Amino acid sequence: MEIEFLDPAEAPLPPDQMSFRSVEVEPYSDGQRLKVSLQVAPFQVRPSIDLTVTNDQGKVVASSSIVEATETSMSVTLHLRDRSSEPRHRLTALLVYPDRDPVDERILEFALPDPDPSEAN
Repeated sequence: MEIEFLDPAEAPLPPDQMSFRSVEVEPYSDGQRLKVSLQVAPFQVRPSIDLTVTNDQGKVVASSSIVEATETSMSVTLHLRDRSSEPRHRLTALLVYPDRDPVDERILEFALPDPDPSEAN
C-alpha cells in the first residue's frame, strides 16, 4: 500500500476553485498517437476531464474522458481516428463536475510529425 502525503501548503480545493496546473501534448513519431500529460490542483471532490482533439477543419479525430480522477497527475495515450493531411491539430481539455459548466479549459495547438516509415505496420 502506498500512502501519498500532500504538501501542507497545498490544501485540497473545492470544485469552484479547481484548475489545471499543466496540460501537455506530445505526438508520437508515428503521427497516429498522442501522449497527453495532465496535472490538476489537489481536490476535495474528484474532477472529471474531457479531452478532444480536432484537425484543422474542426473534425474530432480523438476524444477521451477521465471520470472522477483519483490522482492529481496523469497521462493518457490518444489514438487518432483519422490522420489528416494537415499537420495542425488542437487539443481541448476541460475540467468538469456534474451539473456545472467546465471549471477550467485549456486549448493547445500542435503539429503532427510526418509519419516515420520505419514504424509502418
